[in-house]
Amino acid sequence: MKRLWRLCLILCLLAYHPALGHAGAKEDYEEAYILYLTAAASAAAYNGRIGELVNRYLEQDGWNVEHYIQPRGRAGARYLIAQKKEIPYIIAAIVGTENDKDIETDLKFDKVYFAGSTPEEFAANATKREIPDSEPKVHRGFHQFVQAGLSAVLHNPEQGRLSLPDLLLNDPARKVYITGHSLGGAAATLAGARLQPIT
Repeated sequence: MKRLWRLCLILCLLAYHPALGHAGAKEDYEEAYILYLTAAASAAAYNGRIGELVNRYLEQDGWNVEHYIQPRGRAGARYLIAQKKEIPYIIAAIVGTENDKDIETDLKFDKVYFAGSTPEEFAANATKREIPDSEPKVHRGFHQFVQAGLSAVLHNPEQGRLSLPDLLLNDPARKVYITGHSLGGAAATLAGARLQPIT
């Protein structure tokens, strides 16, 4: 009798599981498409042949891709913003470890205090010492990389474009997917946490 009861319970759980946990074919496709696009944008953020190929593909598919680099060039935080008119979200992809300066950033692994609601507050809090371990702390190099992203400028500045925080403030209902690989993945996590008060 116990075996029959267990079998009935398992069958009931299996019968309800698809209804509760499965969104449907359309939702699955949309999620897969977003994952595909974020992976493509992560590759497109890099300098080099593969990045150029992926950029061309995204642009042929109707995406407007804008690269942001540091004023001094390709050392320091770099990222791209991809938008498509009929798509209700923005993709921001942050480049990962690509050169010697990025390796130096990776090796700054001591922790800094991570708190604030403005870039100035985050910068000031990161300089504080004697912060208890109960407070949030992050990798110093990753924090500096994200902070440097605020000074990034358009690679081709023919037309003025807004920064990612400005884009979010102008259209707060629009979703943003922040992605990256390696150093860019860590920076994407911190950037997402920092952008929360803006949205």
